[in-house]
Amino acid sequence: MSLDTERRDELGVRPLAEELAQIDALTSVDQLGAIFGAWDRAGLGGPLGTYVHQDNMDSSRYLLDVWQSGIGLPDRDYYLDDKFADVLADYRTHVAHMWQLAGFGDAEAAADAADRIVALETALAEAQWDKVRNRDPQATYNLVSPAEFDDLTGGLDSDAFLAGVGVSVELEDLNLAQPGYLTELGRLIGTTRSTIQALRERQSKIAAEVFGEAPPKA
Repeated sequence: MSLDTERRDELGVRPLAEELAQIDALTSVDQLGAIFGAWDRAGLGGPLGTYVHQDNMDSSRYLLDVWQSGIGLPDRDYYLDDKFADVLADYRTHVAHMWQLAGFGDAEAAADAADRIVALETALAEAQWDKVRNRDPQATYNLVSPAEFDDLTGGLDSDAFLAGVGVSVELEDLNLAQPGYLTELGRLIGTTRSTIQALRERQSKIAAEVFGEAPPKA
């Protein structure tokens, strides 16, 4: 089966109308938890990723795992290590190009959006654990209650996030692979709670993720 490129070009971003409308409807960063959860479940990505697996320390049960996410490049080093400066510059150009192709604005608006998106992803990357630490099964095993999860995330509505992911039962606990990242994510959201520009930056990031990762629709 080949890709129907003519149909794809005809549809443009119309198949994403529902997701883009959710972005347009945002009036407060308090609403981000629900969107991040729902879009993680749909495979669209966001600053947190989840999956269910057998508990690494108790094979008799399954466990919800919450991991750091939200960057478009493969690893945090691409944002923070000078040896990847050219890659990061090319990525910024790519984001601007995709933004313009999606019809969200002209070249100047696209460049501005790309700058803000890359700046946001860099802030996330700075808070994330590196590959070496993520390979440590002890360091990434941190059971917490839902209430403790909420305390750690601070500025993010964790109850809304879990509901968006699809958690429909009362959890006794869940695993936070990188609790320090969760704390920094909450701080990042909380310290910009009343800043409309910061909200727009997050809207830009969400829109770019939808456009780049959404599965095709007929």
